Amino acid sequence: MAERPLRIGLVGATPGAGWGPRAHVPAYRSLPEVQLSAVCTAHEETAEAAAKEFGAPKHYSDYHAMVQDPDIDVVAVATRILLHHPISKAALEAGKHVYCEWPLCVTSGQAQELSHLARTKGLRNMTGLQARFAPPFLRMKELLEAGFVGRPLTFHMSMFGAGSLTPRPSTSGFLARKDSGFGALSIAGGHSIDALCWLLGDIQSLSAQVDTQIAEWTFPDTGGTVPVTSPDNVSFIARLARGAMGSVQISNTAMHGSGFRLDVHGVEGKITATSPALLELSLVTLRGAKVGGSEQEIPIPDRLVQVPGLDLGSAAYNIAQLFRGFAEAVHSGKDLSPTFEDGTRLHRLLEAIDRSSETRSWVTVG
Repeated sequence: MAERPLRIGLVGATPGAGWGPRAHVPAYRSLPEVQLSAVCTAHEETAEAAAKEFGAPKHYSDYHAMVQDPDIDVVAVATRILLHHPISKAALEAGKHVYCEWPLCVTSGQAQELSHLARTKGLRNMTGLQARFAPPFLRMKELLEAGFVGRPLTFHMSMFGAGSLTPRPSTSGFLARKDSGFGALSIAGGHSIDALCWLLGDIQSLSAQVDTQIAEWTFPDTGGTVPVTSPDNVSFIARLARGAMGSVQISNTAMHGSGFRLDVHGVEGKITATSPALLELSLVTLRGAKVGGSEQEIPIPDRLVQVPGLDLGSAAYNIAQLFRGFAEAVHSGKDLSPTFEDGTRLHRLLEAIDRSSETRSWVTVG
């Protein structure tokens, strides 16, 4: 007998605003394994409007109330970063499985607290490093593990975007602060660096520079300004635990940015992944070449495309493929990466990058 659909309560569902309506709602609609059972926003009127627009039977304007709803199995957190920790903690304490968008928290300490709480209560948990579920990256991982490039020797990864040059309304002024959890290191960097480590293995040591080049934002709606402390540029060189060495550059100050690119070179060939924007938001293309051969585009097998009816390049696709696996994990009682423990490790790695920049030294990642 088929398992009943996983009942999801989505926190962060204001119509026309944010990641929840843009990615989560269409992802849920594409999956028979899940159903949107409740929505939560900060205000009663927007919560009611969200429930009506998205077809959710219940709505809440207080997440504390929503996490107590017995008709919800999973709480999905798609709010501003500063709320990720308190909402996820409340949901876990209420006995709910939790999916929380990345960044999981602002600090590794907060992330570790959530990981420990989930493990203590025996609850399934995932953080939104959804690039791991993109069919092209699944194929790239298969090829690397099968020896397509042989032993990896070197790599270069870049992510060039224009986020820090794009005017923001005054309501987004809080994002200028580093302690908001926002910036090139945590978001564009976090997603890209997680993909790198998932594909090639853990970083053993690194030397980094983290910088804020745009020191002030001007708001087009008010003309006001705010000083900026969140980083907009990150560069580092690294040695991986498996021996390869390479470099990473993440920039939010590239007006005509080239998007994401990862080149991996080994003793038997090379493989390259590219996407026109943030790798978790756009379609990834693979190309590869063996020693002595010409570079060719690498097709993606149909068996890796597990969600029919969604565009592979849409914001919803990787979320849908992730939740298909998460539903199975909840029903089986087995964890599916990336868990909160994986998120904690990534937060610690990002903190090591920051520490290297502050101390102007090589840092061993432990």
